[in-house]
Amino acid sequence: MGKAISKAAKQSARARAARWAAANPERVREVKKAYRLRNLDRIRAEERDRYHTVRRAALDAYGGVCQCCGEAEEMFLAIDHVNGHGNEHRKLVGRNLYYELKKMAYPKGYQTLCHNCNAAKGFYGQCPHSMKQ
Repeated sequence: MGKAISKAAKQSARARAARWAAANPERVREVKKAYRLRNLDRIRAEERDRYHTVRRAALDAYGGVCQCCGEAEEMFLAIDHVNGHGNEHRKLVGRNLYYELKKMAYPKGYQTLCHNCNAAKGFYGQCPHSMKQ
């Protein structure tokens, strides 16, 4: 019985806090800003870790190695738009490509390429590795 009371008390406290936040948006902004300034290093480290985790998952979802030359070093890999139009897509989603791909459950139309192969594909229409074959 004690747990049910505790759960009800928590729900009531959450509801009160939500009502207060809705009634005091300026104060909420001030508190959040002060918290962010006090904890900026920790917040940045968490955001960086989250970014690398989501990036690694996206690279793995599309093969984890360069589909052209087989490069596997994560630092050298990028996501490529198979049919081009990466610039147009970037304008829509901003710099959050990896998060967007995760949200869309890693759709078809993308592949993992190393930066060299990706740049060559962009500049010349195809990678030198594929021209040799």
